[in-house]
Order: sequence, then C-alpha cells, then structure tokens
Amino acid sequence: MILKYKFGISITVMVLIVVAGVSLFLVISERTILNKIIKDKEASRIELAKNLVHVCRESIIGNDQLLIINQVKNIRKNNREIVHIIYVDRDGKILAHTEPKMIGDFDNKLAEIKIDEGSYLGATHPEIENVWDIFLPVMIGGERTGTTGIRFSQVGLNRLIENTKQQTYTRIAGISGVSLLLGLFGSVILAGMMSNPIKKLSKGAASIGDGNLDTVIDIRSRDELGKLAGEFNSMAKKLKELDTMKDAFVSNITHDLKSPLGAMKGYVDFLLKGRMGNINDKQKDALIRVSENAERLGNFIGDILDYAKIKSGSIDIVREKTDVSEIIRETVRLIEPLADNKSIILKAKVPDGAEEIFGDKKSLERVLHNLISNSIKFTPEKGRITVSLEDKRKELIISVSDTGVGVPPEDIGSIFDRFHQVQEHVKMVKTRGTGLGLAIVKGIVEAHDGKVWVESKINKGSTFFFSLPKGSLPAELKDKV
Repeated sequence: MILKYKFGISITVMVLIVVAGVSLFLVISERTILNKIIKDKEASRIELAKNLVHVCRESIIGNDQLLIINQVKNIRKNNREIVHIIYVDRDGKILAHTEPKMIGDFDNKLAEIKIDEGSYLGATHPEIENVWDIFLPVMIGGERTGTTGIRFSQVGLNRLIENTKQQTYTRIAGISGVSLLLGLFGSVILAGMMSNPIKKLSKGAASIGDGNLDTVIDIRSRDELGKLAGEFNSMAKKLKELDTMKDAFVSNITHDLKSPLGAMKGYVDFLLKGRMGNINDKQKDALIRVSENAERLGNFIGDILDYAKIKSGSIDIVREKTDVSEIIRETVRLIEPLADNKSIILKAKVPDGAEEIFGDKKSLERVLHNLISNSIKFTPEKGRITVSLEDKRKELIISVSDTGVGVPPEDIGSIFDRFHQVQEHVKMVKTRGTGLGLAIVKGIVEAHDGKVWVESKINKGSTFFFSLPKGSLPAELKDKV
C-alpha cells in the first residue's frame, strides 16, 4: 500500500474515532437534559398538587366550597396537560371536579386509597395510556378530611421527549457528516502534503542513483523533509564535483596512456617485421600476443575517451548529407569476415531510394559496427543477422536483428547504461569488454536527436533499433556546409 493511502486511512480512522466520541458525548448530554426536563416537570406537577391541597384545606376551614371549585377551574384553565382534577371527602363524595356534572357523585375507589400525611403517588395509570396521576391527602388537625387527585396527560411530554431525541439525532447526524467530510478532505490534503514531498525525494534519489547528478529536489518546506531534500541536493552537488574530477582524471590518464601504448605497439610491429633483427618462432608468438593485447588495450582506451566526450557533450558530430543506405552496406561488407568465421549469415536489407539525412558518417558507422559486432559475439554458429532500414515519414529506423541468446527481461531497461554487462553474456565470451559499447551507441544516436531501444526474447534473438530524424540541416549549421 502506498504511503498516501496509509496516511489517508490512518487520518480517516482518527476522524471516525473523534466523531464517535463526539456523538456519544452528545447522546449522553441530551439524555441528561431529558432526565432534567422530566424531573422538573414532575416537580412542578407535585408543587401544583400541593397548592391545590392548601386551597382545599382553607376552603374546609372557611366552609367555602366555592373556593375549591374556582381553584380547580383556574388550574385547569392554565394547564393544558391536565385531563381532570378531583377532590373527594373521606366518604368518597366528589366535592369539586373539572366536570361540574360530576360534583355530588361518589368515587369510592379514590376514598379507599390509603395515603399517609405528606406522601403522594405519581405514576402512569395501569389501565389508561399516556396519563400520570398525583393523589395527595387533605389533612386538618392530624385527621384526613379528603383526597385530591390530578390526572396529567403524558402526550405533550412524550412529544417533547421524542422531538428532543429527534433533534439530537439530527444534530448528531449533521455534526458527524460534516466532521467526517471535513476529516476526509483534511486527510486527503494532509496525505498529499506528506506524500508529495516524499515522492519528490524518492524520484530525486532514483534520478541521482541513475547518474543524473544535476538533479535538484525542489522541496522548500522548513520541516524535516525540507532539510532531507537539502541534504540530498548537497550530496548530489558533491557527487557531481567528484564525478567531474573522476572524468577529468580518467580522460587525462587514458589520453596519457594512448601515446606510450601506440609507441609500444609500433616497436612490437617493427620487431615482428624483422626490421630490428631476426626473431625465432617462439619470440614471434610472444610478440604477436603483446601486439594483440596492446591493440585490445588501445580499443579500451578509445572507448573510455569516446564516452568521456559524449558525457561531457564535446563529441565531435560533423553534420553533412549522409546516405545511411550506403553506410549500412559498407559496414556490413567490412564486418562480414567476422560473421563468416562463425558461419553466420549477415545480410543488409536496404530499400532503394531511401532519403539522405544530415549526420556524421563516421559516428554512424561506429554505431552500426558496435551493434553488428555485439550480435556476432552473442549469436551461435550458423545463425543469422539482418541489418534493415525502414524509411518512415519523419525518420529513418535502422535495426540489427539476430538469432542469438537474447537479453534477459531484467536487463532490458539498463542494457544501454555505462559499464552494464549482462552476466550470462560475460560467461559466453573469453575476453571481457569495457561495457561502454552500447552506452556509446546511445550517446551518438541521441547526439543526432534520435532514439535507441531493444526488443528481445531469451534464446530467440534480439533486435536493436535506432532512429534518425529526417529534415533540413539545422540553421546554426547551414553556414558550415
């Protein structure tokens, strides 16, 4: 899983935990508020019932029944939650009721209720839904003279509770949804802020690892990632300086070796031609070995010098009208003896009338020579190598196809890198090269604004391609032609 997704998932989980915590807190808070509402409502109802008892007591003492009846009407008028109010004497006779027609009747059930002084009953009625009853005794001189009863409707309270719950759930859903969206949005932004610099670091480090020492990792933040990017840039700069020093050293040392090596080979050739006296067969064989190794060493030095020029951008490319068809035919003709030594069929497949390009003839000959030599080296005896030219609308495509051992898939992407050699190929040949041949090919082709690539299958052969753009000579070179 990539780092961006890890950051996003981690932050989202944290947001979900926070949202769950906030939701739980809201639920608990709303439950506490509801309990307080219910308790306050119960307390106000009990207080109302106590006031009714007080009025009833005063009515009995003053022998004023009308006082009770008026109090009942006022309470009923000012409180819509009340279903009815009743006051009965000790025998169960109704002395006051919200329904005047009930006065004078008997409610023996209420008279039979045993209620101690100062106590009350408040509960939902077992036979009637959504009601709550309060019964209180009317005491005078320690003697119960009657009982008051108030029946409250629970519909309004239940509706208030349900509305409060609904509002709570709506708020929780709204807050949770907004928090989750903001959290997800924030997680995406934060994940991007964290992962993008890391991607830049990874890409920059890979580029530096591939040898692109001019790479600059552009991270300007002042955090640890910014400091790390600065260290990478500083490291690349120092590596660039060391690489420049190394290239200069290699270039100088190889250049200095070239002259004495040429002189040494010249003296060996004099000895082999007998110009410095007669030599026996044993001495001649030894001198031949010295000459061959000196030539091989000279080729190595030449490769190193050529690659150094390509890398520094100082390769000598003389652009002039060049017939690529003729270059292919000449190169195949010159290298054909090497193919004959292994009974390899080497053919050129070149169409007539292919368009000329502006390029460096010697450099292009070097490219073809390197590619064909490689194919001969890694193609078994009695194999086949075909050099083809395809004239496209904007470019020429040259290919060298063989029936050799092929290039392993893991080496395809790095086959043109400097000093890269396929280990299976190294084991097949007696002498090991510099690993610069294909890197030089790539450098020369790219100096001609072309591209180079390879297609291969193990034990079925390889095809190396390179393209050369067609068109008129660049303006800056026209005066030199």
